[in-house]
Amino acid sequence: MNGELMPANEVHVSPFDLGLTLGFGIFETMAAYEGTVFLFERHFLRLVESAKRLKLTQPEERLILEGIAQVMAENGLTTTRARVRLAISGGENPLTGGDAEGSILITAVAQAEPAKLAHVILSPYTHNEKSALVGVKAASFGANLLAYRHAIEQGADEAVMLNSAGNLCEGTTSNLFLVHGDHVVTPPLESGCLPGVTRGLVLELCQESNIAVETRDLTELDLHDATELFLTSSARGVQPATLHKKEPHCQWTVTARIAAAYDARVKKETQL
Repeated sequence: MNGELMPANEVHVSPFDLGLTLGFGIFETMAAYEGTVFLFERHFLRLVESAKRLKLTQPEERLILEGIAQVMAENGLTTTRARVRLAISGGENPLTGGDAEGSILITAVAQAEPAKLAHVILSPYTHNEKSALVGVKAASFGANLLAYRHAIEQGADEAVMLNSAGNLCEGTTSNLFLVHGDHVVTPPLESGCLPGVTRGLVLELCQESNIAVETRDLTELDLHDATELFLTSSARGVQPATLHKKEPHCQWTVTARIAAAYDARVKKETQL
């Protein structure tokens, strides 16, 4: 924390920290393979942009990389798959803002391989595409967490959220892709979805693999009419999905092509 390696139970947060009291902060969750964070630069750039939006402490890339390496080494995570979390708090600033710097916290834990298939439901909660925090991976994650817990209670793995306009937005911890025939579609950033790092890479991989792909407004009907579904995130990679309690009726052929291209990029960039 703040450049110092310490046991988790010795980390202290001020009771006046806005990240603790009001959820005013940002975070990034990254996947590391044998000690190398996949797509670190993209995550770091998003973190910097989020910090600018909220006027938080600007992180220094070199120090962040050194901190990640230390935490993974100390926890014996340099030869396995790990989840790395980087969080920046709002500090002890007054509500109107101020000069006090927030804290920077780096954690890492072992990460299990994602399930081969995710069962998703449509969430009863909506996402505000006009929120001041759209595009920011903000610490105020309560709405997404409630939607996720509701999905778990229903026996599903993930929930897909609509926005206030009634269009598909994103999963609670993932971006959503639909396949119609051999055509891939995903909600645009204007829907309010997070500009996922894995989402961005998948759009590139589709183009490189000559798979037709576009971003456009999508409705609940599009979700039900899709021939394939898949979710993306750093933790999930490219994960095939199906509507909960609906008998799978496809082989996820297009999804498998994209997942293979994604896995190949992981191996190339992490030298596995």
